[in-house]
Amino acid sequence: MLLRPVKILLKPSLLQPHQAAFSNHFFKLRSMTTSSPTAPEGFFFAGTMANFTHETQEIFPIDTPFNKRIAIVNRNKKLSAIINICPHAGVSLHKGQCVDIEDMGIVWGSAIVCAAHGWSFDLDTGSCGNTRFVIDVHEVKQEGENVFVSLKPKNANVQGPRRDFGGKESETF
Repeated sequence: MLLRPVKILLKPSLLQPHQAAFSNHFFKLRSMTTSSPTAPEGFFFAGTMANFTHETQEIFPIDTPFNKRIAIVNRNKKLSAIINICPHAGVSLHKGQCVDIEDMGIVWGSAIVCAAHGWSFDLDTGSCGNTRFVIDVHEVKQEGENVFVSLKPKNANVQGPRRDFGGKESETF
């Protein structure tokens, strides 16, 4: 088993107000260095399920080995991984909220809504419900308690303009 150090970074300024009470739990992760299991080919180790499970939080920002910020979304006990940047203004998507995509009471999926301007993105396809923009969605694999995220987007075939601001979020919102 190949072991390598991993740092999980979470900033206090990135939490939503209702998450502030639980911030101490998450900030302990900031300087945590741990041995990580060997990732399947084409994937990287994102953390353990404990890192992405909390009773009041659904969206967890992480750093990646390819210098782009990803958000792990734990919605209805299903993990999704998306680029953490809204293509509209570069705002961190993890500052938004998750919602169900539904039609006449039938839930078809889940979306993340940008806190800045309300653009919503399907967590499976990355398609925006408000515009023709698309965000990158990455495959997530769970092996026991370990969570791995694909290095390449799984939705490369979805048509539409993509803009990720160089992989870094805007600090303006």
